[in-house]
Amino acid sequence: MTPDADFNWVRERSECSAGKIFQQLALELEQDVGAINSLRGSSPRYGFNFKQVGASISVSVEGNRLNRSVVFSLDDNRILVRLPGEKSFAATVTLCNDGKCRLRVNEETYSSWQFRKMTLEDLFFNDPWLSPSEVKP
Repeated sequence: MTPDADFNWVRERSECSAGKIFQQLALELEQDVGAINSLRGSSPRYGFNFKQVGASISVSVEGNRLNRSVVFSLDDNRILVRLPGEKSFAATVTLCNDGKCRLRVNEETYSSWQFRKMTLEDLFFNDPWLSPSEVKP
């Protein structure tokens, strides 16, 4: 939906900052870690963890001889993401035509849940060490 003609895009864009998005992202990532841990039950083999230190967030899986992380860092006007295997990318923020503040990676825009899915799905669900029976549908 397109905002009304009197939509104050200047104010909205000024509030659409990487810092504010990063703060919200931290809360949502912590909730995602809680959700995956509650779905997988109580496997003693591994666990998912959330850790924030200043402008850096780590979402990791840790277990016996296992430690993989996705790291999010705030860097001026962008959010840097480092995935397992030394892959990395940067996200900026943009005010979309529907008036919503979203993340932009390359030329694609993402809502927060889409961005979190893109960054955490492999860590949570697709790693080869993860037995399908350990994540309840």
